[in-house]
Amino acid sequence: MSNRVETGPVQFNDDWPGVFIRGDNAHAYANAVGYAAALLKDGDIQKSILQGLGVLLRSSHIENAKTDPDLQRLERKPMT
Repeated sequence: MSNRVETGPVQFNDDWPGVFIRGDNAHAYANAVGYAAALLKDGDIQKSILQGLGVLLRSSHIENAKTDPDLQRLERKPMT
């Protein structure tokens, strides 16, 4: 089993499960979300939500990650 976390559901210990999206996948999803948001009218709450999701997904781009103060850097212990 690889120690690399892949895109998909993840749970850390007893914390709530969440979804991890690898940066390369996030970029493709961000483009799709942007196209979907462009189809909606300005002022539509769904458009705002999609735009926010696009910003979040793009924040994982390696160039953005170098300077993002909100980036959570986690160390993983090797699996035994």
